[in-house]
Amino acid sequence: MPQTKKTFVIEGLHCCNCAISVGMILRTVEGVTAARADFDVKIADIEYDNALASIDTMNKAIEGLGCRIKES
Repeated sequence: MPQTKKTFVIEGLHCCNCAISVGMILRTVEGVTAARADFDVKIADIEYDNALASIDTMNKAIEGLGCRIKES
């Protein structure tokens, strides 16, 4: 299972707690092995298996927070 590590722009981050929540929720997505969002620069570093996790799947997981992953 090849791992991909990418940095994504996160739209909709309004505070540090949002960033923490985004990271926590992303880590629950099947195939995501690591995720950390940074409020100050509005990005997330995500390590995931392309065969199990997609940007669409990750967006669905965080849409309830009003956030969206955007490829930079």
